[in-house]
Amino acid sequence: MITLNMYVATVSGLMMLTFCSDMLVTGATHIGRLLRLSAVFVGVVIVGFGTSLPEILTTLISGMRGEGALGVGNIVGSNIANIGLILGTALILFGTTRMKTAYARNDYIMMLMASSLLCIIAVIWGYVSVVQSLILLAGMSGVLLYLLSKARSVDIDDGEKPTWGEALSKTFIGLLGLWLGAELLVTGAIGIATDWGVPSEIVGLSMVALGTSLPELAATIAAARQKNCGIILGNVMGSNMLNIFAALGLGGLFVPLTLEGMGRDLIIMMAFSVALLPLFIWHNMVNRTVGVLFVLSYAFYIAYIYLAV
Repeated sequence: MITLNMYVATVSGLMMLTFCSDMLVTGATHIGRLLRLSAVFVGVVIVGFGTSLPEILTTLISGMRGEGALGVGNIVGSNIANIGLILGTALILFGTTRMKTAYARNDYIMMLMASSLLCIIAVIWGYVSVVQSLILLAGMSGVLLYLLSKARSVDIDDGEKPTWGEALSKTFIGLLGLWLGAELLVTGAIGIATDWGVPSEIVGLSMVALGTSLPELAATIAAARQKNCGIILGNVMGSNMLNIFAALGLGGLFVPLTLEGMGRDLIIMMAFSVALLPLFIWHNMVNRTVGVLFVLSYAFYIAYIYLAV
């Protein structure tokens, strides 16, 4: 019965994260529109932060429960999923419609810098504690200040706008639901890891990471339907940046988060990040074939980490 409850808690947590993050993204996007912010800023900061909250809360709760490996695995695994699965899916959905990657080139560079900084911290210290957290949070502050300076849009739809009451209520309900969903997900994931005899970092890298990346997938599919590549690219770049800067930065303030044993996965995360570079140089590479390669690479990675246990 206890084991069954763990599976129920996990599924319930994932469902709450998906539903409430969608509500949060909707509310946050409304706020961005009311403030007349650019699509890329909304994607990187507002949507990116909203869809990263499951990772942030899962990392915080995992660390407080003494399961820091699960939280760190969740961050690294989510960043891999965001590129391999989420962006790969976006490329497939867009088909021959060219995604204007030039608009998000600076955001890609900042994401690459964030990923490199995490690898440097792993090599030098091997953990994220107060000092490393302050470095990460300083990086986040710099990124947000830069993006805010570029935030105002010169091309805003002046059609019917949502009300502040609708925007704020959806944002608040989404935040509350995300917290409860993260609690259920961490509780269930810890129980499943124990039941399967699988290391918690593997569960974090795969099942929990995939679950907390579902909001990004939902946001990507919604943006693809609207042919809004600014939101898609900004969402992936922003989510990966905030996963490192905010989730690990905030988590390390409360409890040390070890990066030992994550070398293989950090290298794979960097490989996926660097693999995006050609898309920002040669625009003719933004096509369905590349999307399929990204998705297949992610599927191979998930199969590999379980076979390697």
